Amino acid sequence: MNLQGDGTYKLQPVIRLAPVTLTASVTGKVVDASGAPLAAQVDVKDGSGTVVATSLTTVGATSSPNDGVFAVHGLPSGSYTLEVSATGYTTATHPVTLSAPDTLDAGSVSLTAGP
Repeated sequence: MNLQGDGTYKLQPVIRLAPVTLTASVTGKVVDASGAPLAAQVDVKDGSGTVVATSLTTVGATSSPNDGVFAVHGLPSGSYTLEVSATGYTTATHPVTLSAPDTLDAGSVSLTAGP
């Protein structure tokens, strides 16, 4: 932020960019115990447990055929934990190791109905 002469601040957004060859991606699908796709939130956490990225999945006629599919791009190589949550279901965690410039398919992450 820069303080202007009139006492206001001029905001300067910062956009961090990295060449695609230096980042990795992770994809997958969120399903219930029967294999049906679920609308869910997928948080990608680093080794300290900090959320570094989030993806939302959708379910419904307008999102077919990608129901339950998630994708997160632009992550540095390293170890992460996917934390997958949906209303009415138990949260699941799934460790992944990403290596740039690859895309890791985490497969289907299955959630069980919660209490």
